Amino acid sequence: MKRKRKECSDQEKAGGQRRVIKWIQQIYEKCEGVILPVPWYDRSSFQIEKIFTRLRIVAKEKTREKVTKEVTSMSSIFIPHQDCQRPMVVLIEGEPGIGKTTYCQKLAYDWATRHGREWHESFPRVEVLLLLRCRDIESNCIWKAIEDQILPEGIEPEVRQTFIQFVQENPSKVLLVLDGLDEADPEKLKLLRKLIQGKLLPGCFVVLTSRHEAGSNIMPHTDTLLEIVGFTTTDAECFIRRYFQQSDNEHLAATLIAKLKSDSLYELTRNPLNTLLLCVIFEDLKGVLPNSRTELYIQIVLCVLRRYENKNGLSVNDKDLLLVYKKELMILGRMALDSLRKGELYFEDHQSDFEQSLLPKLGFVSIQAGGGKRAPCPRYAFFHKSFQEFFSAFFLAFSMIDGTMDCKSVANKEYEEELSEVFTFMGGIIAMHSEATAVSIVKSIVSVVNVSDCKSSDHRTYVKLALSLISEFKLFSKNLYAELAHVFGKSLELVDLNGSDFSHRLFSTLFLALRVNTSLTSLDLSENFIGDKGANSLSEALRVNISLTYLDLGGNSIGDKGANSLSEALRVNTSLTSLDLRYNSIGNEGAHSLSEALRVNTSLTSLRLDGNK
Repeated sequence: MKRKRKECSDQEKAGGQRRVIKWIQQIYEKCEGVILPVPWYDRSSFQIEKIFTRLRIVAKEKTREKVTKEVTSMSSIFIPHQDCQRPMVVLIEGEPGIGKTTYCQKLAYDWATRHGREWHESFPRVEVLLLLRCRDIESNCIWKAIEDQILPEGIEPEVRQTFIQFVQENPSKVLLVLDGLDEADPEKLKLLRKLIQGKLLPGCFVVLTSRHEAGSNIMPHTDTLLEIVGFTTTDAECFIRRYFQQSDNEHLAATLIAKLKSDSLYELTRNPLNTLLLCVIFEDLKGVLPNSRTELYIQIVLCVLRRYENKNGLSVNDKDLLLVYKKELMILGRMALDSLRKGELYFEDHQSDFEQSLLPKLGFVSIQAGGGKRAPCPRYAFFHKSFQEFFSAFFLAFSMIDGTMDCKSVANKEYEEELSEVFTFMGGIIAMHSEATAVSIVKSIVSVVNVSDCKSSDHRTYVKLALSLISEFKLFSKNLYAELAHVFGKSLELVDLNGSDFSHRLFSTLFLALRVNTSLTSLDLSENFIGDKGANSLSEALRVNISLTYLDLGGNSIGDKGANSLSEALRVNTSLTSLDLRYNSIGNEGAHSLSEALRVNTSLTSLRLDGNK
């Protein structure tokens, strides 16, 4: 009898567990199978299977320096590789809006609808997939997080316990998808780290997504590092067609694709979120397109404000709605920046000031339950972290334009590292509204560079900040861009600069500044892969620069064309005494050009060419 009762009990448990898994699949099919374009956009939602477009994913070395191969499908992320024959923990990185969350949604949807049967053979055949949004984890208990985010409401305590027991006893049958590690409450990172390290649910398969900066601390505990690098041109066009197909505006798709080609805006469409926003704006503005990411977000904000005005019978006319609602946007921006610095994607309204203002009606944030049980208060969350960064930038930009904040306040490591996206948005907003403030900020950052300790890396951080800001201005005004590059070059008193980790977009600005700079004597640009194009741009500066004596261009993929350009500069340059061109791709033609230049050059005493062709 006892044995019979035990068998019945085991059967009941198994039945309860299967019932819970079925419930979870039904929830995923309904919730994860739907994509809302943007929360404030009053049109029907999209079915993920109809709108989802392939995201390009690449495998990378853990140093992030080298792409090893392209991942052929979204389900081949667990393929064994040289460093790990049985990957258990996969980290997928990507920039803001690149499609990390959509990837997790598609994974959950495919598992729920049995499309997972078509997954790559290396993908673990699990019985249950648990998708957790890191930003919504409010407890240090994984079971509480699963109950809050996944299990259906009203589930019987004994059924809940049976399911949790199944997960505890069978971790190898569980895939845990942790979306948005960078958005997690800092206090909850300990829990997440235990899961990733296998101290909690050992043997469980884990997929986690994150922005690059947040993934660094967790990377050593992962088996595979992947990166979503966004849409190819073909993928972007496919997405645009599917977007307008669902709204019966297919003619707009062809028009938008043609405009993107003619306006050279395809770089924006590499990012899926930007592509979606471009579709929304193109529809709303009847064929007008922004020319930068900053302008795209400004147009989205204006689109929301116009909808609010129309809905409430207010006259829009030719009003600059950013200025009309500036007070409200500044409040939102201050709160966005405060919460961003705390590592939170939301802010709480303990005094109900925000609740009583106009802001909740505008729709830039969603309301959630917040605070503790004893002192509940409204909690406001941003639709996407990039919008939190944009509003933070709006607050900083206009604080400096209005003179309530010193321009020197952004000459800070924080804006080169944790708040780099905020800094980029801020530059664009300032470029569109105040050239005087743009000049002031560049001068402020340079003044900090000039007094920084050259033995530390601080001066390099500030130089990168200044160059990044000036490069952003190029998208809005080429005249302002050139003026600021010259302001930077003339004001800079630095003697020695190591720019070996500068991003490519900064080089043209640096080389423009070098044309008028008279202080820099040593410049290290090794291992930057500037190529022939970069070498040509640099040669223009070397023709007129009179201070640089040492230049390291080793490991920059410079070929014969680049060597020819540098040779032309060496014919007229009178200051350079040492030039390092090791480990490039210079062949006979380039070597001949250099030898001809040496016949007339009067200053060069050291030239290194080993490791070339």
